[in-house]
Amino acid sequence: MSDSKKVLVFCNPLLDISSNVSADFMAKYQLQPGNAILADEKLHNEDFFKDLQNQASVEYLPGGSGMNTARVCSWIKQINNDVSYMGCVGKDEYADKLTSQASKDGVNVDGMLVVQDGTSTGLCGVCITNKERSLVAALGAANKFTHEHLSKPAVQNLLNDAQIIYITGFCLTVSPQSVFEFAEHALSNNKIVAMNVSAPFIAQFFTEPLLKLVGLSDIILCNETEAKALAQALAINGEMPLEEIAMHVLDKMEKQGGKRIVVFTSGADPTIVATDGKVTSYPVKAVSPDSIIDVNGAGDAFVGGFLAMYSQGKSIEQCVTTGHYAAGVIIQHSGCQFPSTPSLE
Repeated sequence: MSDSKKVLVFCNPLLDISSNVSADFMAKYQLQPGNAILADEKLHNEDFFKDLQNQASVEYLPGGSGMNTARVCSWIKQINNDVSYMGCVGKDEYADKLTSQASKDGVNVDGMLVVQDGTSTGLCGVCITNKERSLVAALGAANKFTHEHLSKPAVQNLLNDAQIIYITGFCLTVSPQSVFEFAEHALSNNKIVAMNVSAPFIAQFFTEPLLKLVGLSDIILCNETEAKALAQALAINGEMPLEEIAMHVLDKMEKQGGKRIVVFTSGADPTIVATDGKVTSYPVKAVSPDSIIDVNGAGDAFVGGFLAMYSQGKSIEQCVTTGHYAAGVIIQHSGCQFPSTPSLE
């Protein structure tokens, strides 16, 4: 394991506050099952999150897409502090809960920016009714990451140690300057940049910085909906089969040297990988519908499994298979939770 490359993840950290709630609770806060919204300042304020925390079954989990990926990657690697995470939190009990659990999961959070101005750590209310989750996100301090933070010695140490830098598209909404400093560092030091489109709106409304990041990346990962949005941003016909879109995206990746890889997941349908001028389809091992509890975070978990194997020099097939395994475990738990050790074949 000594040749395992260290992974640095950059994203917006959120503390997930999760509980089963009543229909009255849903009505009070005008929430719909299976939906995801940004918090309304008047309706989903501090009282909403306190009300959620007063529910009998409340649980706290480190969240945000990149944190899910970092925790799963660390779980698969089983090497303490081999995965680092960077983002911005407030100075509060929410941040303490988030960082302490991430640390327990083996993730190095020494590079976290902590703002001292009273801004709350980002929160995601997870309101569960009949196994369906309604998500309410208040980004809070996550929006306050600045590129000046990258010059701090602790952050420079993490950056210098990392051989793979994973950046979610969500970061382009907060600090694109930081994103490109990461990417340029990787380019100058022969390191790998992996990126995720993260959501269709990133491709639609942050097109210019996203395309710049595509040009600086070695690995692009996203789901089928995001792949179609990325295709349109790249002036590719988004109605083409995913295999063709993957090849066109591969052609648009301009970074020289190394091995460029495009990975599109499609839930239970096969995962598409384009690299070395060809496309391969990898079937997903079925999980019994009766065992599925929560599909949120499956894509994040896939990336965690994929990068864990990639960082150890494994084949693309092993990377994908482990990504599928990780996603399969996560969907059988509520939230991004997993057993103490993975059962890799």
